[in-house]
Amino acid sequence: MIFSDEKEIVMNNLLVAVKHSIDHFQRAAAIIDDEQLTGLFEQLASDRREMADAIEHLLKASGFLPAEPDPEKQHLTELATRIRAAISDNDRAFLLDTADQLEKDIRTSLQQARGLDWPDRVTGALAAFADRLHANLEKIQAIR
Repeated sequence: MIFSDEKEIVMNNLLVAVKHSIDHFQRAAAIIDDEQLTGLFEQLASDRREMADAIEHLLKASGFLPAEPDPEKQHLTELATRIRAAISDNDRAFLLDTADQLEKDIRTSLQQARGLDWPDRVTGALAAFADRLHANLEKIQAIR
C-alpha cells in the first residue's frame, strides 16, 4: 500500500524539478547571445511554466500542498550558472548540457510519479508530461 504522503512527496519532487528548470531556462535565455537558443530557452521555460501549473493543480485536486523550491538554493544556483557560463569556453554547450541534465532530472521524477497508483486523470496528465518532455529533449539535441 502506498501512503498519500509518498504520492505528495513524489509529485512535489517533480514540481520542484520543473520549477528549477524554469529558472535555468529563463537565466539561459537572458545571458546567451544566440537568437536560436534564446528562442528555444524561452519556449522551454513557457512549456515548463504550463507543466508546473498543471502539476500544482493536480496536487491541489489530490488534497496536497504544492512545494516551492528553496529560494536560497535558487539564488546560489543562478549565481553558479552565471559564473560557469562566463568562464566556460563554450557557454552554448554549457547551457545546453545543463538544460539536458535538467530535463533528465524531470524525467527521473516523472518516472517515479508514473510508478505510483493514481486516478486516471493524473495518469493521463503524467503521460502527457512524458510526451512533452520527450519532444523537448529532441529539440535540445537537435539544436546542438
